[in-house]
Amino acid sequence: MVDEKTVLYPFMLIFPNKRRVYYLKSQGEKERWMTAVKKAIGYANVFDFYEFRDNLGQGKYGVVKHGIHKKSLKEVAIKIVKKKELNLKDQELLKREIEVLKIC
Repeated sequence: MVDEKTVLYPFMLIFPNKRRVYYLKSQGEKERWMTAVKKAIGYANVFDFYEFRDNLGQGKYGVVKHGIHKKSLKEVAIKIVKKKELNLKDQELLKREIEVLKIC
């Protein structure tokens, strides 16, 4: 049992049909759990692989940035999409765009 004065550090795992919130007693414990979960699911962050540079352009779904792959130094264009702001029609259009880009 936790008293009212105890500070808890929550984190949430989101599954396809449910969400689970876990409460931990310290920030360090929370970080250890989050690191272990990320490792178990193969989580990767785009910032771990690419250096972001200038904006190349902006469109309906977000912004395109100039990027450099950190290991190969290959130049790329990175499209950043604000998915929360998309309605169902826009989500379908974006999925179609992704499929076209895969073919290219």
